[in-house]
Amino acid sequence: MIYSDTPGVRAELIRVANDMRKNGETITDDRRGRVHSYFDAGLGSDEDLREVLTAVPPDEEWATYQWIDRPLTEWAAFPRVDQQFVQASLWEIAGKRDEALKQFRQIQHDPESGDGTLARRISDAVKRLSH
Repeated sequence: MIYSDTPGVRAELIRVANDMRKNGETITDDRRGRVHSYFDAGLGSDEDLREVLTAVPPDEEWATYQWIDRPLTEWAAFPRVDQQFVQASLWEIAGKRDEALKQFRQIQHDPESGDGTLARRISDAVKRLSH
């Protein structure tokens, strides 16, 4: 299941990871990396990312994302653009438009957002939430 790109499997994998986190289970680094890649805003389609971000309730999704992301953040002294993007996206899904818009605007001009898919998704979010 962890290597399938079949629609629906990503959401199920996030639900499994969420259950593992809540049950205090462990996950190997290679599997953690694969699950983490599903949250990557620079990969996959908008639908793929939305599937992942709506697999479980937003507060559980954020906790699961942090659990999956933990080894990457242990050495980081500040939030990365990808973390900020996931948080803003979850706020938008949860109906917290103002918080999401503020976060998207903050990362929109960060050089780490690049000029590819992530930058486009951030720009689209700012436009969508500005109306």
